Amino acid sequence: MGVQLIPYEIDGETGLDVLVADELATVADLLAAMQHPTDDPGVYKPYHKQRYAACAGCSNNCCKYNCITIDLIAAKRMAEHHCMDLARFAKAYLQVSEDLPYPEFKRQPCPFLKDNLCSVYQGRALICRLYLCTPMSDRLEKLRAAVSFAGEAALRERLFELCLGPKSWSGEYLRDTARARYRRGEITKAEWQRLSEELDILTTNNPFFTAESYEEILLRDCCPEELWDELHSDR
Repeated sequence: MGVQLIPYEIDGETGLDVLVADELATVADLLAAMQHPTDDPGVYKPYHKQRYAACAGCSNNCCKYNCITIDLIAAKRMAEHHCMDLARFAKAYLQVSEDLPYPEFKRQPCPFLKDNLCSVYQGRALICRLYLCTPMSDRLEKLRAAVSFAGEAALRERLFELCLGPKSWSGEYLRDTARARYRRGEITKAEWQRLSEELDILTTNNPFFTAESYEEILLRDCCPEELWDELHSDR
């Protein structure tokens, strides 16, 4: 498999670490790897009442208490499921505000949570697919964040293009703001270079812009170079 989750001891408990063995590993490969511990009742999950259990049916649903951001592919799939175009879906379900870094559902708990089960499970957002309360290594946390942010940034940009998002969501605005911070000396050169690389992935060369499925998106295209090298450090 292109993506492997391996046991990793964290604070005396067995958590999860990740190795990416294939240069062509995709977001779909990561999702498949994450699904195994999600369904495995032998994996430690501290928020679950039984502590070792499958996630399905958990009464302490993370989607009851957390704001759910959504990626472009999931938003398009949910819109299609409800016989809507993306704009209509966004108006009906998504909160769009310059106070938010990414679009999120208007309602909390998640509007698609029914009787402690996800009613759109096969089309749920990346942030849901990649979340586990199981402890994780830093690099797995960074990989999850990089993939989720790329998908959410793609939706943010698309909503701006549809005149549904604030100007502060546009890639051009974000890049200009970061550049101005560097020129004012608010961030160092190293911080500026790192931020520039991240913004390039999120706003310019975002692989989610043209993809119709997670199978089409390479993990390496979601990751800054330093993170990608770290994921391959144990090959």
